[in-house]
Amino acid sequence: MNPLKIVSGIFTVAFIWLGMTELQAAPKSSPQLASLKSAYIYNIAKFTRWPEGTWHRNDESLILCVYGRGDVVSELKKLEGKLVDSHPIVLNSPTEQAEFSKCHLLYISPQERKRFRYLFDLLPMRSLLTIGDDPSFISSGGMVNFKQLNKRLRFEVNMDQLRSSDLTFSSNLMKLAIQVEQQGGRR
Repeated sequence: MNPLKIVSGIFTVAFIWLGMTELQAAPKSSPQLASLKSAYIYNIAKFTRWPEGTWHRNDESLILCVYGRGDVVSELKKLEGKLVDSHPIVLNSPTEQAEFSKCHLLYISPQERKRFRYLFDLLPMRSLLTIGDDPSFISSGGMVNFKQLNKRLRFEVNMDQLRSSDLTFSSNLMKLAIQVEQQGGRR
């Protein structure tokens, strides 16, 4: 059996297990929930394919950008140096428009909800994976949003945004997603 398929299968099982983990009615900002969301972000990145030519070398960094503050942002700092394929994760907190163009993945905290549409108008959305944690994130043009259902953490995928991007999600990732169609979406 192909070792890559074995490793992929192990990650899939672990990712499914994360999705089935009960949150024990955890408050929205609990450290346990923030840690779980950070693990989801890492696994979503592992099951995402960026377009050919995104990296010129196999060991170039995957730039995980964070915009805003909170428990999840603190947890994401623990991902620095971990690998997605052969790309070490580097955390960045962009403040200027030019800095956002270097991001491969952007997590936007819920405290920034008033800026969602503004940010999406500025960003190079074709090859940027955007992840948020707010009920208005998908309708504002975000790609992946966390959602709690029946005491379980789940994630929604904005299918319109995914189709209009150059990103590809693995079929295993899509099996776990709540797929959302945005009629007349942002782009």
